[in-house]
Amino acid sequence: RDGDPDAQIWIARRYWWGHGGVDQDPDMARQYFQLAADQNHPEGLYNMGVMHMNGAGGAALDYERALHYFRRAADHEHPFHMAQHAMGNHYRFLNTAHPQKDQIMAATYFKKAADAGNADSQYVLAIMLKDGHGTPDGRPDIPSALRYMARAASTGHVRSMNYMSHGLYDPESWLGHFARTQ
Repeated sequence: RDGDPDAQIWIARRYWWGHGGVDQDPDMARQYFQLAADQNHPEGLYNMGVMHMNGAGGAALDYERALHYFRRAADHEHPFHMAQHAMGNHYRFLNTAHPQKDQIMAATYFKKAADAGNADSQYVLAIMLKDGHGTPDGRPDIPSALRYMARAASTGHVRSMNYMSHGLYDPESWLGHFARTQ
């Protein structure tokens, strides 16, 4: 319980994936991720969220508990970008009580993860900005969308590369329209 949380994460990953001469054992992985989460380690918190989201490794399928772990990891002093992406997805798709406010919260979390280098978040944020979702005034922000899409594409993110290539190829696309209005 008082061990090194980085070492606990290292061991948990080996049990989860079955690497490094360790047989795959999701239940043992959960136990080590939980030890790290109990010490407020952001990756441990995130992985416990994943396990509860999917009912994996012997963890109970519990969306509220998963969200609790994701939020703690995303809002941590040293946030985990994948948890920020998970929170963005929560606000974008699952929390529909206040659609405009939720889109702004989604964009806020995706931006945090995107700025930390998460290519999936860069791609999703670009799509949202292109469509005006999550912007304060609800209007598209094509220059910012293009910057985030290009960042994701430059990492080899396939969906971003495809989206950009389509935008460049098709003069009737969002990018062609933007180019004509500038």
